[in-house]
Amino acid sequence: MVLYQRHECPLCHEMLQAIEQANLGQRVELYLVDIDQDPELQARYGLEVPVLEIAGARAFVGHLQRASLQQVIAKEEGRLRQEERSCRV
Repeated sequence: MVLYQRHECPLCHEMLQAIEQANLGQRVELYLVDIDQDPELQARYGLEVPVLEIAGARAFVGHLQRASLQQVIAKEEGRLRQEERSCRV
């Protein structure tokens, strides 16, 4: 997962806290990206932060609920397991 955020962004801090409270443990890795450190990211996201990407796709923008995040992660894990089974055949 990648959380695109800004340093001085209350919504970003709220989303990060919600992610931490989701208790995902070792199931996923979270990368924090401060868009203000990269002009290209600033242009892409502007004021539209926080943005949480999961598997390269925007999953949440602005707000998220822990339960919704847990559901999205479970769905992604199921998709990955299915792909692994398909590759073994």
